[in-house]
Amino acid sequence: MAAQDAGRRLSEIAGVVGGELRGADVLVSRPVQAGADAADGICFGADEKHLRRAVESNVAAIIVPRECPDVDKPVIAVDNPRAAFGAVLSMFARVHAIPKGLHKWSMTEGAEVSPEAAVGACAYISEGAVIEAGAQIFPLAFIGPGCRVGKCSLVLPGAVLLQDVEVGDFCIIHAGAVVGSDGFGFVWDGDKQVKVPHAGSARLGDHVEVGANATIDRAPSGETVIGDGTKIDNLVQIAHGVKIGDHSVVAAQAGISGSTKIGDRVTIGGQVGMVHHVEVASDSSFGGGTVITRSVKEGGEYAGIPAKPIWQEVRIRAALPKVPDLLKRVKALEDELETLKKHVELASQDPE
Repeated sequence: MAAQDAGRRLSEIAGVVGGELRGADVLVSRPVQAGADAADGICFGADEKHLRRAVESNVAAIIVPRECPDVDKPVIAVDNPRAAFGAVLSMFARVHAIPKGLHKWSMTEGAEVSPEAAVGACAYISEGAVIEAGAQIFPLAFIGPGCRVGKCSLVLPGAVLLQDVEVGDFCIIHAGAVVGSDGFGFVWDGDKQVKVPHAGSARLGDHVEVGANATIDRAPSGETVIGDGTKIDNLVQIAHGVKIGDHSVVAAQAGISGSTKIGDRVTIGGQVGMVHHVEVASDSSFGGGTVITRSVKEGGEYAGIPAKPIWQEVRIRAALPKVPDLLKRVKALEDELETLKKHVELASQDPE
């Protein structure tokens, strides 16, 4: 909050984002949306629409593309305004932090906790768990047996690493997330559902982020894997034995069934569903609500139920509103054809 209260000079921000300051070196105290009523704010205008809204507002400064023409406000010109604004957000972010060391109300007996780590009130670190230097375990978090939390990773309040979970360095596990619970595995024995034991593990690479109330199950055997740099939104379900590659993103309410294999740099939109055991190629992108029922072998953009190349799905959706009229026309043609058939039959029965 101190940085937010003190504000930042545009020259400082330009240095951080690698941009060119054009205009007065004013002080800004908060990032805002384009068009906001914020005389102390900075926003970005990556396209004509948002740039116009920003210029017409009383916002103090704008982050713009380098090729942007002159406007009547101080600007920082950059190659990628959206990415630069992300860096600005980081400059003003309220950092999650708790004091280094063990809170007197935490439970860590039998665990290996670095003296450079932080463990908050009522957090429970199970015997045999390992917490590395710089990691922060927030109040009411649970770290189960066989778990390891890497350097400078955050496990926020109420998050659970249930059992046999490895979290890499610089990860964030948001509040209420559960990693390492049993997968949904049952076998019908002819009379009842019998639970399949889950003796495997879950492993998260470095710089992984897991959203609030997301769930990642451990494998029956082997491991569930989330690759380096992958980001998982709130309320995502990742089932047992799933493997997701590096630098992929999974949006809210997506559900990924067991033993699915997802490549690198894959983008999965909200409410996407994947059936079990499919494989998804690297550099694929799936629009919201897509259902993947079979393996996707080539990267590209996909949408629909079932998933298909997005150009094909767009054509189908464009045609759907025309279907009722087409059905009427087909019915009219069928009636006309039936009438013609009757005329032909009558003509063939005419003795002359």
